[in-house]
Amino acid sequence: MERIEKGREVVKTTTFTVAEIIHILTREHLDSKRILDSVKGFLGCHGLRVSDARKDLCLPALELALKYKVDFVDAHHWLTMKLYRITEIYSLDPHFDRLPGIKRLETPK
Repeated sequence: MERIEKGREVVKTTTFTVAEIIHILTREHLDSKRILDSVKGFLGCHGLRVSDARKDLCLPALELALKYKVDFVDAHHWLTMKLYRITEIYSLDPHFDRLPGIKRLETPK
């Protein structure tokens, strides 16, 4: 994350990631200020690019989610990666290992 924070590495994600971060922090019962500060910090990373989730990928993502037994957001991320020719993902989520053609990285290179 330090490389991304400082802009030495550029990564792309979608608004779904922001929503998932907020969901996890809320589920952990963090106070509002801490949630807001965490999301501001994430969005403030110089090497982070955030794109909107794409409506045209929703039905294909649902089909992939059912086929590979992953959640909808993971499938949408996978399709977004394919669209941008991205082959690696930083994630602790082992469900990405079920999707072909990508490599899951748990820590930065």
